[in-house]
Amino acid sequence: MNLRQLETFCLVVELGSFTRAARVLHMTQPAVSLQIKNLEEELGLPLIERGEKQLIITDGGHLLYRQAKRILSEWNILQDGLEQLKASQTGTIRLAASTIPGEYLLPVLLATFRNHIPGVSLGLNITDSEAVGQLLLERAVHLGVTGVALKDPLLECQPWRSDEILLIVGPEHPWFGVQEIEPGRLWESPWILREQGSGTRKVVETRLQTLNIELSQLLVLMELGSSRAVVTAVASGLGAGWVSNLAVADMLAEGKIAAVRVKGLDLSRTFYLLRHRQVFLPPIAQKFYEFLLKQV
Repeated sequence: MNLRQLETFCLVVELGSFTRAARVLHMTQPAVSLQIKNLEEELGLPLIERGEKQLIITDGGHLLYRQAKRILSEWNILQDGLEQLKASQTGTIRLAASTIPGEYLLPVLLATFRNHIPGVSLGLNITDSEAVGQLLLERAVHLGVTGVALKDPLLECQPWRSDEILLIVGPEHPWFGVQEIEPGRLWESPWILREQGSGTRKVVETRLQTLNIELSQLLVLMELGSSRAVVTAVASGLGAGWVSNLAVADMLAEGKIAAVRVKGLDLSRTFYLLRHRQVFLPPIAQKFYEFLLKQV
């Protein structure tokens, strides 16, 4: 078994086709099939079965795929580390961040860091907090930034910067211009929420529970995948929403939306820097991690 076989197998699984995998790998379809056959013979298990319309991945195939992805990710990290040991001022830093830090904090910090170290290449994957943790566990990225602390023993969560989540409404909403409402009034409005897995949503859910309110009990009109989408929907008059202060500072100043306090509800939170406890960071990624720790 070799890395080339594992790469070929993973690509066949992901594309669902020997032919498409061969095209991506610039190989012939029989050559790809032969690699998978040799892999099956070496392992003594069928991995992929050809159905009438699609490939069927066996239980053994699913197990191999999960482990192969980890092995290939480890190999990529090792290659990065070795290359950067040769030239510690160059290399690639792979990051994952939840929406707010990914859109409003990291781009400026990445630009500042690159101005000091022009040889570095930076990659940023913006997703939800749970997905950030998963990417770190899969060793697909070096570092992560989230709006909640993830409770996996393999992940180190370092408190980083503070933030506040705001309840926002548009000009046509009955609460526009109201400074504070009682918690019992939350049932009066339809709600525009972030999707499941969002750090913002998790904080809101947890803090509402301190007031004996379940977020699921409110009138949820829609769930959206980004803070920008929530702000746009709220400004359009579809309902109220919760977003980070960082996402709405300009619109608040322009009067396009308004923030409303809920009596007794504290929505301050912390952003966290995340790294895998068992992964050796390449020198350039370690340098960036230390740089971020100073940006409080």
